[in-house]
Amino acid sequence: MGSAALDALRRLDPDGLIDFGAEQFQTDPWPVYRELRRSDPVHWIAANRMFFVLKYEDVAHALTDDRLATDFPVRASRRIFGSTMLDADGAGHRALRQGFGALFSAKAVGGYGAQLIAEAVEATLAPLAGCTNIDFAQHVAARLPYEVTTRLLGVPPQDGPWLREHVRAVARGLDFPGGPLSEAQAAESVLCDYLRDAARHSTRAAGSAVPSLLDLLVRRAGSPDDPRFGGTAVLFLLAGTETSEAALCTMMLALLSQPGPDTVVDWSDGDAVAAGIREALRWEPPTQSILRYATDDLTIRGVHIPRRSAVLLSLASANRDEEVFDEPDRWWPARPARRSLTFGAGPHTCLGIHLAYAEFEALAAALGRRFTDIALDGPAAPLRGHGFRRPVRLDLRWRQRRRQGGPRS
Repeated sequence: MGSAALDALRRLDPDGLIDFGAEQFQTDPWPVYRELRRSDPVHWIAANRMFFVLKYEDVAHALTDDRLATDFPVRASRRIFGSTMLDADGAGHRALRQGFGALFSAKAVGGYGAQLIAEAVEATLAPLAGCTNIDFAQHVAARLPYEVTTRLLGVPPQDGPWLREHVRAVARGLDFPGGPLSEAQAAESVLCDYLRDAARHSTRAAGSAVPSLLDLLVRRAGSPDDPRFGGTAVLFLLAGTETSEAALCTMMLALLSQPGPDTVVDWSDGDAVAAGIREALRWEPPTQSILRYATDDLTIRGVHIPRRSAVLLSLASANRDEEVFDEPDRWWPARPARRSLTFGAGPHTCLGIHLAYAEFEALAAALGRRFTDIALDGPAAPLRGHGFRRPVRLDLRWRQRRRQGGPRS
């Protein structure tokens, strides 16, 4: 064990406990993950009464192991949303998930996504036409996911700022460590009422090229007033915004902050940008871990996991496993293909993965067309958080590109 890694672990975990709320762990968990992968890859956290699984092989296997369930009655997501596909397993989960391919498959996103995402990107970037310095976190990352998700739901995009205020309260209740559950439940109730009302008064034209997620949810539930509608609708709203907001900040920070000529991304090269985005999400996944519960006794890497134990699977640590990724702490867009676990694996793989990548790549392409000399404007604020990891600010500077045949803007 290196002395620096040991000192870091002792500072964060002096009594053999990991404090997920500690500022140092919130901003820089990587030395702890690295040391635990080496010395204790299935780590018992007594303070939280859970097992922490850190190696890629173990995490990937656990995500597909039907003895590790998402369904648990006191889970924060269950207490906020009620029963949804997030907390269902087996045949029940498959039934809840069935039918959403019409919106979220790669083929579906390739069909309607170009129009929807192009409109959302334009609405996000148009107000920045005269700007040379911006806080990317506030003016792009906090806005684009709402421009996309409101259009997909079929609600007015101008409601995005109001929606974000309430979605953030729900997200705080789901984070680890979590915020006040009562505030999250109250915000979820407000959002439920809003989405039920929107579904009752939907004006989306039949046969529209852009499908309506709310209409699909109503058809599946039978009515906007069905309890299954509200929680699921709010879950989709949160899933399409909070994680994407965090990921956009990660993506931009990675693309702009890495030294060395082999890490500079050519904004005009779509394949290179796509590779950079995927590597950024491996390097700094916006969601660091996923919680599961053992439905039976099992063993992981020789450690006995009793039935009903909580098991926290570290996607972030798995993505930097030295046995899977060469130089895992290095951001390297040309890295040989290895599947990261950022979007999970198995039955609960993120439903919106194709939409998310399409959104990120469309934004990067639009930035490259509109702006040049894109760079960080001073030292970047550190990424912070465990459930929705992001910087508080991300100040950028750029220059408007000269339009062909027109004056320089």
